Amino acid sequence: MKILYWRMLVGAVVAVALISFLFVFQTEITSPRLAGIPYILWSSFLLTVLLVVMTYVGFRLFPYKEEQL
Repeated sequence: MKILYWRMLVGAVVAVALISFLFVFQTEITSPRLAGIPYILWSSFLLTVLLVVMTYVGFRLFPYKEEQL
């Protein structure tokens, strides 16, 4: 069961990366602004937080852990 969750998580990370570079990080887009912060800054911050959370979940779900001696 862990392998299924692991593969789903890997697919989600790849999808987030592709979506972010194809649609979110387009050149010369500064609006909409959020509290005066340009779009590219706050959207990349949110994507970074999402990827960090997914990395932590991946660390917990990794199915090929070595046995402790």
